[in-house]
Amino acid sequence: EASVNAQQCANPVRTAISLSFAEKPIAFDSEKYFCEGQFADLDAIEVGVNYVWNTGETSKKIRVDVPGIYSVTMTNPAGCSVIKRINVVERELPIIQQILINDRTVVIVLENEGDFEFKLDGLNYQSSHVFNNVIGGIRQAFVREKNGCGEKSVKFNLFIVPKYFSPNNDGFHDTFKIEG
Repeated sequence: EASVNAQQCANPVRTAISLSFAEKPIAFDSEKYFCEGQFADLDAIEVGVNYVWNTGETSKKIRVDVPGIYSVTMTNPAGCSVIKRINVVERELPIIQQILINDRTVVIVLENEGDFEFKLDGLNYQSSHVFNNVIGGIRQAFVREKNGCGEKSVKFNLFIVPKYFSPNNDGFHDTFKIEG
């Protein structure tokens, strides 16, 4: 009796339904860096969609000079939306606070922290800010941001003063000479 009821309730008028599927725009969160005093160009990357940035701009690319999290809502013609987030990080330039000297050891002290490397005179950069066995004279300390954001330098005098001398003509420490 159930099958008889189902046949009696069937509507003889049929309506065709067509379905279409639209792909959602693709978005991957990312990180972007820029150097202090400069800017970062942000790109939504996806094409053929409408863009609305959290800054109010509606272009595919924007330029920013303030660190923070930026987002863009991308909507395709079918109305499907996705949000892409970009964490924008500013890389600081090094600020040399002082040069500490203890005998032949030179320490470059910075005011700020960052991804920096150090060198004395024209030698190679190193990750340590401490230099040992430095020869006296006019020296120049260099600090740079490892990712190419900038370099700072400062000149300083390194005088090596003997702790003692013994002018007894034995060939050891007979004269008093300040190095540098």
